[in-house]
Amino acid sequence: MNKFVLFIVVLFTLTSWSGPTVKENGAGLLELRFVSVWENRNEIIKPCFDNGVCQLSELERSWLIKIKQKSHLEKKLIFSSSLKHPQQYLSLKTETSVIGTEAKVGSQVYVNLDSLALRPPNESFEFPIVNLLSAWLYHHGLGWKESLEVSKKVAKFWTQKLTAYNLIPFGIKNLELQLFIGDELSLFVSDSSEMRNLTPVLLERLTCNDSNLGRSINLIQNATWEVADHNTIGTLTLFSGRVRYTCSSPSTFQKESWVGAIKVWIEFSRVGASSDFRFEGAKVRFQDLRQN
Repeated sequence: MNKFVLFIVVLFTLTSWSGPTVKENGAGLLELRFVSVWENRNEIIKPCFDNGVCQLSELERSWLIKIKQKSHLEKKLIFSSSLKHPQQYLSLKTETSVIGTEAKVGSQVYVNLDSLALRPPNESFEFPIVNLLSAWLYHHGLGWKESLEVSKKVAKFWTQKLTAYNLIPFGIKNLELQLFIGDELSLFVSDSSEMRNLTPVLLERLTCNDSNLGRSINLIQNATWEVADHNTIGTLTLFSGRVRYTCSSPSTFQKESWVGAIKVWIEFSRVGASSDFRFEGAKVRFQDLRQN
């Protein structure tokens, strides 16, 4: 194959990763991270099933397995104020005063906005992982102290796996882009009510010698997220980086490894006269850097 450079531009509207889970607030970054952890709970605990990965004992791993088995019974996550709804926070007193829930699988989980307001707006993912995982363990009968111990071990593992980008330096507080590094790398973008998965469309743009091979992203280097254009009705952002990816087939063991450059223009519209923005769509530009 001759050396070539290929540019592909595609306009698309992404399907939602999940329906809105946020109630009673205009979500900031910390709330979005709680939503992200909630929606991806099974993926977050899955690596810790393997012995030694999260430094858990066999008994502690068994509690995580129970969470996955009953995950479908968990209700929507609700953000509320303990000052307005104190009854939602009477059943459980935690060391952070963030969570309200009961010791029963499927019990509603409330996140206290009054407590979140005291936290840094760019709080790391460790904080929501510890709090929400503790609540799920508490649902299955584990004491709150023991739940915190297990949750902190899982959160420590994931602090090395999650990278988040925000637009706070540009005066935009409700948008976040996340790189999620599991067995494969995934890319998500969040606004105040939903999280969108950008990964499937990115994978479609990656080129392989054999177009029938499956694609997976292994690494994105030199990644940045910035505002390309900003006005009274919306904002256009640009995520860019150098991507390493694999084309492979489990059945034939055929495998190709390549590098390329991606630029993702993500468009948001302003919500009324507020300072919040809502996802509208994106354009992907892929530069193939493969050589003979």
